[in-house]
Amino acid sequence: MKESIEYSVTTREIYNTYNRHDEAIALLKVLSFSVDDVTSGRVLSSAKLKEKLSARKGRCDN
Repeated sequence: MKESIEYSVTTREIYNTYNRHDEAIALLKVLSFSVDDVTSGRVLSSAKLKEKLSARKGRCDN
């Protein structure tokens, strides 16, 4: 005779599982956006970003 296995899932476990699922989907979306940005040429190197921020700061100081 087979033993029956009972599963007891708490509300906290359901909530945690939902959050992990939601975070995984968000991460996949961010990654897909970054791939699109690279292919479209909408990315900057860190050096170029620092250069642009420095120029913007210089304009704001005046």
